[in-house]
Amino acid sequence: DHGDNTGTYTWTPNSTFAGTKTFFQFRGTDSAGNSALTPIEIDVIGSQTQTPQPPPNDDFSHATVAPSVPFTTSQDITNATVAPDDPFCVSRNQTVWFAFTPTQNMRLEANTLGSNYDTTLGVYTGTRGALNQIGCDDDSNATLQSTVRFDAVAGVTYYFEVSSFSLTTGNLVFNLVPAPTPLAITPSVIKFGTIDLTTGTATISGSVSCTKQAFVTLSGQLKQTHGNTPVTGFFSVFLPCDGITPWNTTIQTVPTLFHGRSVALFTGGKADISATATAFDFDSGGAVQQNLAVTITLRGKN
Repeated sequence: DHGDNTGTYTWTPNSTFAGTKTFFQFRGTDSAGNSALTPIEIDVIGSQTQTPQPPPNDDFSHATVAPSVPFTTSQDITNATVAPDDPFCVSRNQTVWFAFTPTQNMRLEANTLGSNYDTTLGVYTGTRGALNQIGCDDDSNATLQSTVRFDAVAGVTYYFEVSSFSLTTGNLVFNLVPAPTPLAITPSVIKFGTIDLTTGTATISGSVSCTKQAFVTLSGQLKQTHGNTPVTGFFSVFLPCDGITPWNTTIQTVPTLFHGRSVALFTGGKADISATATAFDFDSGGAVQQNLAVTITLRGKN
């Protein structure tokens, strides 16, 4: 009773009252003994825990669109879910989606560098339920993050699915940037070699061009045919390449002897070279290979 013709009644229901209608009757009596009765009805609503909402790009149909590159965004993926038709790339947990449509042909790199959990990354074209995988990666360069590089075509929409490797809490950092130029190597052989007329030892030379620094192994064989008898030797060169790097090597042979004399020696004239150059592209994490086949002329020297 507040003493001003008002009063307050406080009641705290317990969980047994949740979801029920509770009836109260308030009776008041004045100083003259007059009384009045007033009933009221109260709906008791149980306390509710709000269901965590998934990220806005949790579903393929609501992929976050990258307007241009470079593009970087971060988000909490803890409450991300998996749709029944989400494609599989190494794993499929807590998936979120991104999309990008280039206006010109370009080489792209999508990665999750900067994320604080174990990710997988798949790149797709097509439509929901009929997606074509362009690339898939897990644990790029011995990290828990993922990287995919590919050649994108103007006007084609590319979809990026980022998944956790296993259920976790974490913050995703998604990056879409121009990819570095892939390594290209081009071996060549000078069209004239030398032959020691006394020993039959052949020497050849050439160069290897590289679009960026790399270590190149060039190996192959040199072959001549004398009548119906082939004479074959082998070579292998390892060299650091940066721009155009020259090389030369001596052909290694295993001579065949007849009456104490070698009958398998190179001579002056035409000879065929077949070789393969290989190198490792540290940016892409893959090997690069280039073959060559050429005919040269061996010139004698004493």
